[in-house]
Amino acid sequence: MKSKIKNILLTVTGVGLFASSAMGAVSLANGDLAVAFYQTNGLGAVQANTYVFDLGNAGLYRDNSANNVSVSTVNSGIVSSNISADLVSAFGSTWATDGSVHWMVVGGTTAAGGTVNQDAARIGYYSKATSSVPAGVPDFGTTLNSTTRTQSVGSITTFFTGVQSQTAGSNAKGAIILTSATNTIDEFVNTPNETVNPGTYFKLGTDITQTVTSNGYATGLVGALDMFRVLATTTGSKLTAGLSTGNAAVGTGQYIGTLTLSSTGNLSIGSLTAVPEPSALCLTGLLAASGLTLRSRRTRNA
Repeated sequence: MKSKIKNILLTVTGVGLFASSAMGAVSLANGDLAVAFYQTNGLGAVQANTYVFDLGNAGLYRDNSANNVSVSTVNSGIVSSNISADLVSAFGSTWATDGSVHWMVVGGTTAAGGTVNQDAARIGYYSKATSSVPAGVPDFGTTLNSTTRTQSVGSITTFFTGVQSQTAGSNAKGAIILTSATNTIDEFVNTPNETVNPGTYFKLGTDITQTVTSNGYATGLVGALDMFRVLATTTGSKLTAGLSTGNAAVGTGQYIGTLTLSSTGNLSIGSLTAVPEPSALCLTGLLAASGLTLRSRRTRNA
């Protein structure tokens, strides 16, 4: 009897755990960074999905000084840095090779939300596509005036609001969202079907996206995005960044790191070489363990 009760309790507990996971929701907070994906083949949407992944607070990446680390290393609140299962579900099994998927980084603080982790109000974070490791610190290439900064942060806030409470996918920090939903990422970029904000890229007028495909930044990568922080004011904001030199200036993009995407769906920061896959790490560990065992046996025999 006790055994039956125990089995029933274990079953109920298991159901509860799976239900909790399935009902998880993604909620971009003020001051966060989002990685956003959409799909188009030049004629229109290939599949009616977008994908948004919450990197967490932007200040974590602003202060990071490590190269070639996973995003879960920078933000311990991210359990897994791999989004492959979600990308396959959203865009199909050829998402990394067919040239139809595009991605970007965007985020920041709202106009009225006050300072968040040493980022004052109206700070914007943007990406710029890259395919090679630069000789020096990457350059954003443009200065944003006050009007543009205000309008852009307003658009980012609208996009973040549209992601609130979206159901999480396989990765708890990511959500697959239909393009038909309100304020999805495709509404803020230049897509063939877009008529609301065509070509604005969050009011910047400059393309902040990259096509996911084989990338020359490092072996095994299909994407690399330099990330920049643009201040509206230096008052109340931290002016330094972990992977950059000098202080931030109003309206000028400050480099904070490079987000990379591997062909197997791993997100990393500043990867100068591809991050080893978990399977490769396991194999390395097994080989090392075998070597130690063999060495131990030889020592004993001697």
